[in-house]
Amino acid sequence: MIDTGHPQVVDLDDHRRPENDRCRPARCRFCFSAAATAAPDPRAALDALGVAYVVFACDEPSLFKLMFGPAIEQKPAHPGLNEAGCTCFDALRQAVKAARFFDGDRQLRDVSLACWSLVHGLASLIVDGRLAEENVGTPEAMATRLTQLLSDSLAALGKTPTAGTLALTNGRPR
Repeated sequence: MIDTGHPQVVDLDDHRRPENDRCRPARCRFCFSAAATAAPDPRAALDALGVAYVVFACDEPSLFKLMFGPAIEQKPAHPGLNEAGCTCFDALRQAVKAARFFDGDRQLRDVSLACWSLVHGLASLIVDGRLAEENVGTPEAMATRLTQLLSDSLAALGKTPTAGTLALTNGRPR
């Protein structure tokens, strides 16, 4: 058993059962693909994935902490949890690629990491109760505002070749 700080205590044996290992990645894929396919364009799909990630973390805080937190150090030893976590990031990377903010593999990796950092950080702050007193609205509304802000910023930066080059050259301006 692991106490994740929420009323729901996670039974690791439950997460080791083969039927649960098969179910989790399917549930993540469904959640994220449903969010992306409902969007009218690739950038809106990326925003929707970010919101879905935060909503998933709020709806399943114990599972979120197992998938991405330090409770299980050897994630590959738990195929269902490992695949579910990889599924989340792969869906995000594909959405970033489709959004076409920049060209190139390095930019794809960096933008994917920036997007994931935003939604993961926000989700973690919410799940850990760190924003409870901030009066920032519902998790979904907050995630919507922040993902749109990042997406709009990346789109503007991508339209300015020199700014995009400066921002993504070795992680610091030239």
